[in-house]
Amino acid sequence: MKTLAFCILLMNVLAIQPIQTNLEVPESILINFNQKYPNAEDVDWDKNDEVYTASFVHSDSYFKEVDYNKDGTWISTKTDMDEYGIPDAAQSYISNKMEDADFEYDQVTMSERPNDNSYFVILSTEDGSISLIFDEDGNLIEEEE
Repeated sequence: MKTLAFCILLMNVLAIQPIQTNLEVPESILINFNQKYPNAEDVDWDKNDEVYTASFVHSDSYFKEVDYNKDGTWISTKTDMDEYGIPDAAQSYISNKMEDADFEYDQVTMSERPNDNSYFVILSTEDGSISLIFDEDGNLIEEEE
C-alpha cells in the first residue's frame, strides 16, 4: 500500500513539473549551428534564460556543449576531451609539476570563445585535487590546489 501511495505521489509531482520536450530553437541559431557542426547527430537542445545550448557527441568522439544567444550569435563551445588534446606546453607543465606524484586526469575541458580559448584541467592525487587553467598556447593562467 505504501508503494502504491508513493507511486501516485511521484506521478503527481512529475505531472506538475515543467518538461520542455519540444523546445523551439530559433532558425538563426539552427543555421549557425549546422554551418559550424554539419555532422552533429543526436543534438539535445536546452534553454536557460536567453541562452540556447546544444549538447552532443561530435565526430571526434568528444562531448560538446555549444551556447548561442537568442539572435543566433555563437557565445562559446565547451569540449570534454582527454589529456592528449591539450597543448604541448600545458602537458610539459603538468609533467614537470607532477614529476614525483601519482596523479590522474579527472577532467579536461577546452573552452572556445570568440576572443579567448582556454583549457581547464583537474588532476587528482592521493592528497586532493589541483585545478589548472591554460591559455590556447598552453601557458598557465591560474592554479588552485
